[in-house]
Amino acid sequence: MLSFLSPAFVIAAAGPWALAACAFIIFAESGLLIGFFLPGDSLVFLLGMVSASMTLSDSPVSGMPLWITCLIVSVAAFTGDQAGYETGKHSGNIRRIKSWVQGKNRNRIKRAQRFFDDYGSQAIILARFVSILRTFVPFIIGMTHFNHRRFIIANLVGAVI
Repeated sequence: MLSFLSPAFVIAAAGPWALAACAFIIFAESGLLIGFFLPGDSLVFLLGMVSASMTLSDSPVSGMPLWITCLIVSVAAFTGDQAGYETGKHSGNIRRIKSWVQGKNRNRIKRAQRFFDDYGSQAIILARFVSILRTFVPFIIGMTHFNHRRFIIANLVGAVI
């Protein structure tokens, strides 16, 4: 029995839209704060296997060249992190969040800012490989107003890896 979150079920249920559905899930997992439970890692590996396999002729992804699949997945991951960064950056300007930060949590934001100033690029790249961090690190980095140019470079490297 297939779970509705299993990668095989997602690819089979999406039919000809399988690659687009998987790209959206990867985008949502890294760009939307509610996407932390989605099966992005498993989808990436399954997409690669199905794309590279010529024996699965009934799969809509099997005829797609592997490099196109990798490119689409990388773009989805990159834009997802960009969306997370921008959401965090702009949510830091909301009056309610500012008043919350000015309380005892202000020190936590300052500690996060110091941490990302020292290890930000490495944290962005390594967060790609831990599902919960993949969702929340871009948002928190955006809240700390991390250097956007450094974020884009590290995000691009992480997405391609």
